[in-house]
Amino acid sequence: MPPNGETLPVFALDASGGWNDLRDAISGNANYQVTVRGAIIPLLLFAPLTTPDNLDAWAPMRATPENLLVVSIARKVDAMVLRALAQTEAELGPVRHAATCPAVRLNLALPLADVYTQMTAAGILVFTNTQTNPDAPSFFFLRGPAAVLAFDRELRHVTS
Repeated sequence: MPPNGETLPVFALDASGGWNDLRDAISGNANYQVTVRGAIIPLLLFAPLTTPDNLDAWAPMRATPENLLVVSIARKVDAMVLRALAQTEAELGPVRHAATCPAVRLNLALPLADVYTQMTAAGILVFTNTQTNPDAPSFFFLRGPAAVLAFDRELRHVTS
């Protein structure tokens, strides 16, 4: 994990972007980390429903995103993210998990925005789809500025 106080890069994902676009964005995020940091941190952050500041360059956002999609590529990191999210429950409500939340379904044929539309309709601020397979990414969806800021605060706390 990054040293305490370090900021992880967050990359914008256009509202029309789908799961294949996310796969490309994951590669772009990893390449950015290798180029800029010299290593990949297995926690990749994206701002769905957000137009990139510069459509001609792959660069992290400068502003705090309104929504956040956290992609973890390690089960140890999943546990850390879940600890941080557990600390937000009093403020944001329960963390809802794909296996037990019929109100939100991941449909790989639809844009990522569909997940946030379902979350909005169900009044859910935090939704997760975690994996046990070590080769599969886990996804953590945060909806709204309050969720993004609470997660940022608690992630910094659990990694300090």
